[in-house]
Amino acid sequence: MRVLVFEAGYLGHRLTYLRLMLSAICRLADDVTVALPLDAPQTLQYRTQLASLEGQFHLDAWMPPVAPTLLANALQTARMLLESIRRCNADYVFVPSADGLAQALGLMHRLHIARVPPRVELEGLLLRGSFAYKRPGLKRRWAAVAALKAAALGPWSLLHYLDPIPYASIQQRGGSFAQRVRLMPDPVEPPLITDRFAARRFLGIPQDGRYVGSAGVSERRKGSDRLIRAFAEAPLRENDRLLLVGRIDRDLRPMIDNEFAHLVRSGRIIILDRYVTEEELRAGVSAMDLVCTPYPEHIGSASIVIRAAASQRPVLASDFGWMGFVVSHFSLGRTCPVTSPGQLASSLVKALDESADFRLSPAGQRFVQFHAMDNFQAAWTARLRQRLALPPSQTCRTWQWVIGTDQSLSS
Repeated sequence: MRVLVFEAGYLGHRLTYLRLMLSAICRLADDVTVALPLDAPQTLQYRTQLASLEGQFHLDAWMPPVAPTLLANALQTARMLLESIRRCNADYVFVPSADGLAQALGLMHRLHIARVPPRVELEGLLLRGSFAYKRPGLKRRWAAVAALKAAALGPWSLLHYLDPIPYASIQQRGGSFAQRVRLMPDPVEPPLITDRFAARRFLGIPQDGRYVGSAGVSERRKGSDRLIRAFAEAPLRENDRLLLVGRIDRDLRPMIDNEFAHLVRSGRIIILDRYVTEEELRAGVSAMDLVCTPYPEHIGSASIVIRAAASQRPVLASDFGWMGFVVSHFSLGRTCPVTSPGQLASSLVKALDESADFRLSPAGQRFVQFHAMDNFQAAWTARLRQRLALPPSQTCRTWQWVIGTDQSLSS
């Protein structure tokens, strides 16, 4: 069987997901092609995530840069998917980043503009489902519902969601589309270092005091500006520190270099401003006493919350959407309305004071196990195993297993 894994980008989490998928897919199929952008093999992301797997798959790095607007981007990506299928004559296709593409492909399929060959089985992942979130504005709500309907028109054998909120909404609606939808774990590898002082030594940062922080790109979309300001305003101890692990978005630079430069000079704010390795990312979370994720109106999963739980670290999170849902129901820490600077600062003090006594609950442990790397791989390869007449994975854990008898978590 000729398997194609199609990924039109390489920023953020994309090649991390791809690496975890490929290591499982290549153990099952002996003819695997990975379609990537033309410049992907020259990037640090590729060298960090995929170089170690070279030789296990055929690399087809041919895709040009995508168009800048959302609609043109989605249509171009859908056409590139069809071309990638043709180039390797694929029988089975995985699309780990299907947002936008799924909607474009659904419309193209319905309008008979371009279609996936009937013999090809298609499986993809959607990171977000805005239709399931209560947000102001009739236009935004209409667009979100239209996106759901367009995705449902596509020729998908399976379409996964990373967020249990839209997944539950689709299951409640029922119908044929619900039968093709699954909930995908957001994969998190276990921490390499569990001791916070050992993690700080690994990163080369001061070992004393308490650390609050975040990992990944720091940007306004993630509320990083709110976190920096709340830390500066909160009445904390002299040796409490803010740790930012990962690249700083250029929009935040003036704020850090001017308004809060004194906290950087004094060592109260420590920044690792670069593309960090997976090991550094995991060590960064382990180095913290409290992980803070004040993402304003964030739709979808955020792996930093899962990483914190896997590292036995509490979270101070936004009370909106997925974060508010999982942090509250699985007792992963505290939530607060991050639109209020005063409440974020006061919650930061309380959460940091409580952090020493944090213990992961049994429900939280199941939550972490669901998002484990082996369960992510089992979810992606379940249908492929059926096609290859192989037995199911022994490591598969479902969302129903996570929520148990608590029906409030299934809707």
